[in-house]
Amino acid sequence: MPRPREFDESVALEKAMETFWRGGYEDTSYDDLVSATGVSRYGLYSVFGDKKELFLRALDQYIAEKRCQMMGPLMEKGASLPAIHYYFEVMKKNIGSPESRAGCMFCNAALELSAFDQQAAERVTRAFVEIKKSMKAALSNAKKKGEINKGKSPEALSDFLLGLMLGAASMARTPIGNKQIINYIDTGLATLK
Repeated sequence: MPRPREFDESVALEKAMETFWRGGYEDTSYDDLVSATGVSRYGLYSVFGDKKELFLRALDQYIAEKRCQMMGPLMEKGASLPAIHYYFEVMKKNIGSPESRAGCMFCNAALELSAFDQQAAERVTRAFVEIKKSMKAALSNAKKKGEINKGKSPEALSDFLLGLMLGAASMARTPIGNKQIINYIDTGLATLK
């Protein structure tokens, strides 16, 4: 008879996610994961597999959590400019949190891994495509409602907003102050009018 699991898988995954989020993939060792989760190396391997498999599960977890937290209003059928502002307001609020210096885990994965790891690249690309699609739909609605200038292209603006999100997330990992990052986001959003 197999031994009962001695740890809560969801708690261990959450702690692993936080560890990868702060340290990145390359700089996080399996020993770091053992220490952070409180789960033995054998326990982690038996449930999550090797470091890469655990990272991909943690990345999936992060994307799912942030998707719900930030994108809820953007995914509604009639979403428009207020939903875009909500997305960036959550981002600005997160900048002031203790985790803010870790940036955005899937943006970090995009920069660190996507050039040479197909599985990480696929996850990051899916997330970016979903964000851009939602932003483009909201911008199209905003254009119809007169919330943005009729001469502006929702396609081009959604590319710009994706870049704004990536830029702000990358800046969060630097010594740049929160106020500067917030100014960057606010200045970018001002171009929508």
